[in-house]
Formats: sequence, structure tokens, C-alpha cells
Amino acid sequence: MDPADATDAVSRRLTSQIYDTLLDWDPHADPPRLVPELLADLPEISADGLTYSLRMREGPRFHGDTCLKDQARPVRAGDVAASLLRITPGKHAAWSLLAGRVAGLDDWHRARTPRPRRSPSTTPPAQ
Repeated sequence: MDPADATDAVSRRLTSQIYDTLLDWDPHADPPRLVPELLADLPEISADGLTYSLRMREGPRFHGDTCLKDQARPVRAGDVAASLLRITPGKHAAWSLLAGRVAGLDDWHRARTPRPRRSPSTTPPAQ
């Protein structure tokens, strides 16, 4: 179950029971409001609205697993970045939430997307 592909209500509800997010909705607030989950506070937004600064809360940890050599370890900012960068165009439904909204992300993916190789010409070179 990949949270990047959870687009229907049931899948999103199930993944929310397994994976933590940076922010979540306060289910009791009226009107609805975001509350920090893995973040220490709500994001700080620059005056021009182009930069969001996120500060991770201390304490969340990955559970021990063989891929982590059975060692639980803290969740780091790099883990969050890796989770966002793995959401790719044409592969994950969550891409539509990020496309064109994060400066440089579209270019980053384009630069890393393998281009089809051109087949060599079968025409002999001119003499």
C-alpha cells in the first residue's frame, strides 16, 4: 500500500493509520484547520509566499526492520525529502498535487527522466 497512490477515501484512511504525515486536519475544529503531526509547528511562510520553512518534531522514529538492520532510527528531514522526490509524473497519483507548485521540482524530474535512445542511422555516412 503506497500512500503516494492512495487517492480514494478508503485507501487514504488506511494509509493514515500506517504512515505519519507532516500535517493533518484537526477533526474537531470548526472551521477545519491544519495541525502539525511530524512537524514541530505549522510551516513558516516567507513574506513573498515562495518559501515554506518546516521544522521536524523530535521523537518520531522508524520501527526496526531488516532494511534498517533491525534498528529503529529517527525520522529525518532527508526522509521527508526522499518521500516527496520519489513521487513521479505518470507513476503516482499524488504528482497532481505537486506539479507546477514546487519551484524547480518539475525541472528536477525532467532532468532525471531517461530519454529514449535514438537508434543509429542505417544510412551510410556520405563519402
